[in-house]
Amino acid sequence: MGVNKTGRALALTLVLAVMLGGACSSLGSGDRQGTVGSIEAVVGSVGLVREGKAVEAAPGVDLLDGDRLTVEAPSSVDFIMDGAGEYRLVAGRVLVGPAGKLEVSDGTLQISSDQPVRAELEGLGISFSGGTVRLDQSGDSSRLAAYEVQDLELATGPNKIPVPQLWQVSISGDGTPDLAQPLQFSRDDALDSANLAHAIEVDGKLMNLLRGLEPQLAATDGSALAGHLALAGISPETVERISVASRSDQLMGLAFAREWKKGEPSSLVKGFEQATALRVLGATWGLVAQNFGVDADGLVAGLQSEINAVFFPTGRNEGDPLVPGPPPSRQPTPGPGPPAQPTPPPASGPAPAPPPAPVPVPAPSPSPTGLLGPVLDPLRPLLPGELEAIIDELYGLVHGILPIL
Repeated sequence: MGVNKTGRALALTLVLAVMLGGACSSLGSGDRQGTVGSIEAVVGSVGLVREGKAVEAAPGVDLLDGDRLTVEAPSSVDFIMDGAGEYRLVAGRVLVGPAGKLEVSDGTLQISSDQPVRAELEGLGISFSGGTVRLDQSGDSSRLAAYEVQDLELATGPNKIPVPQLWQVSISGDGTPDLAQPLQFSRDDALDSANLAHAIEVDGKLMNLLRGLEPQLAATDGSALAGHLALAGISPETVERISVASRSDQLMGLAFAREWKKGEPSSLVKGFEQATALRVLGATWGLVAQNFGVDADGLVAGLQSEINAVFFPTGRNEGDPLVPGPPPSRQPTPGPGPPAQPTPPPASGPAPAPPPAPVPVPAPSPSPTGLLGPVLDPLRPLLPGELEAIIDELYGLVHGILPIL
């Protein structure tokens, strides 16, 4: 993915192989001479060029050595390479070569397989035992994004770096892993919307509620929230460790832990620590929920219950949402009549306190983004120092181990 002296970006190259029982057999050794795969589905306008001539790209058409597929969003083409894995090109160009070699230029390619897959990106190795990954290549930079995938590893030289699902890793211009980053996603992206539907649903249902809640919690001295967390067994030391998390995220972390670990109160504290730490590291609550399989409606109901417990600890007004919805529409004003008489004040006693002013609820962001998990071990120095303790606590996640069981 480097740039040559003329400034032209080099193509990202994939060599894919299926690994069966420790033996490796190259893709692209089809029965028909020169045939390395076939087109499965076409959406929109897809170009196929063979030996300099345009060929119709349609389901069932064979892919031969030297074929070039070109796609412009929002079109897409699905194809297979001798039955090993499924590929979807949603943008850019792919040059099909012998033995399963693919050269992707300025494109986005999704690879899905229920069998082990190994890929090479100009000296970098990628392997996974099953699931879906995404490769984005633009200019001299690339990105490996992990959707739901098992045993994904990125190999550079003698080093093998495990990449948990719902992470992404940038690959710099010189072809080395540059930075472990939040898995950036957008509800408007075709691949993201298909693979992260649950995360997008959860974020859509929680976003306005959390944004309206934060200023109301920030307006208090925090004692009610701290007391509520303490009653749940969350120590002040634990709260201090994730103090960079907003107050609304602390309350959401408790709601998440209760919903995730229903009937397991002994795991509540660790569930809270893990959920809030992931949020501090950049995960949207939707990504956390998708990773741990937590229901969207259960989280909304759980958060409202925690809100009532903090603001109405005696049960007063319980059930009334803290963050108000839109005001009711005004009824038509009747015709002229006698002027209204002012209401006389009560004979005695203090005047009732006025109701609290509603907090405006901002519109949701069209493109939520987030990170799931700590950064890869070789890149730990890139994190702020105050997150080191959190990463140490969650180090097992890097290796796919969930210590909170």
